[in-house]
Amino acid sequence: MKKTIIINVAACPSDALCVRFGGDEMIAVYAGRLDMDELKKKFHLFFTEFNACSNKPYTVSASIGAYCYESAEGLGMNELISCPDRLMYLEKHKDKV
Repeated sequence: MKKTIIINVAACPSDALCVRFGGDEMIAVYAGRLDMDELKKKFHLFFTEFNACSNKPYTVSASIGAYCYESAEGLGMNELISCPDRLMYLEKHKDKV
């Protein structure tokens, strides 16, 4: 978990808020526009680079759900969390198929 937290913080913009949410889930909140596909690529690159130099018998990975919210949508906190959470579980399922 510690390695995942470090990668999460390293991959996020420096002014993003990155917090642990639940057992093994992380949430990053950023006020501004980001390219979600580029952000996900950056996360996966950090994991790939870490695994390449870690010399561990296992690999560290994560499923990522990224959601861009516009304030005009008027979503509540539950929806703001559940939208990227759903996307993360879709990605996790896709990786297992």
